[in-house]
Amino acid sequence: MAGFPEFAWIRGALVPFSEARVSIADRGLLFGESVYEVLPITSGRVRARAAHLERLRRSATAIGLSCDDTHEASASSAAAAAAPWMDHLVAAEGVDEGLLYMQLTGGEAPRAHTARAAPLLFAYATAQSLPDRPRRAQGSTVVCAPDPRWARCDLKTTMLLAAVLGKRAAAAAGADDVLWIADDGSVREAGSANVAIVEGGVVVTPPPSPAILPGITIAIARRVAADLGIPWRHEPFDRARLVAADEVFVAATSQLVMPVLRVDDDVIADGRAGPIALHLGDALRDALDREA
Repeated sequence: MAGFPEFAWIRGALVPFSEARVSIADRGLLFGESVYEVLPITSGRVRARAAHLERLRRSATAIGLSCDDTHEASASSAAAAAAPWMDHLVAAEGVDEGLLYMQLTGGEAPRAHTARAAPLLFAYATAQSLPDRPRRAQGSTVVCAPDPRWARCDLKTTMLLAAVLGKRAAAAAGADDVLWIADDGSVREAGSANVAIVEGGVVVTPPPSPAILPGITIAIARRVAADLGIPWRHEPFDRARLVAADEVFVAATSQLVMPVLRVDDDVIADGRAGPIALHLGDALRDALDREA
């Protein structure tokens, strides 16, 4: 299967990716009843496990899925956070740097809205170069669009059709991602990343809300910023304030801290990656390499 991983982890075992199967009666497929996480891999190790597993558990609990019978997804103990199955999978796949995708889905049951089933967890690892400083210095571009998503975007579910359509529209416009704008004009987040602005040396991010995913990468970036003495606060901002900022950046597992150089047709500042975003990106990568 060209382009796919060699292995997958499913039903508590490592199997060839081509043999990994989810039933067509799975509730994730039929109803979108599933949650997921994407974890970074550096130096052959899966990083930030505890934080990602805890967010998986929170999302799963909110939509009525139980992690209790799925040891791999449990974040209730140090043993689960260590997640030795992740190491087994990454070693088998031979990934030194990349991403681990894991999904907890609603399980197999007769098609009925109120049916319940035992959740199923599956995962796989893919090699991917996380952006280094020269790549981050090239920055990215976004286009703004009204936010059409549901009201609980703080849960990391697999209901990603809006993101797919938004990203396709952004690509058609020559941009890297979409930036969701609320009905009141406030900036929320990108298609698959959190967003921040820098004003007078202060990083500003939208306040937590059900409309915004609590990102793991941006949380690590905020911790790194505190260590560096960079002020950070939560505060709403609109598109006008965004494009007038000294710097704009997005943060996500696959992008780390990525400067945004253009929003629609508006160039941010002098059109070059800003020093705070670049500094944060360097420090975040170093911190990530130390994450358990």
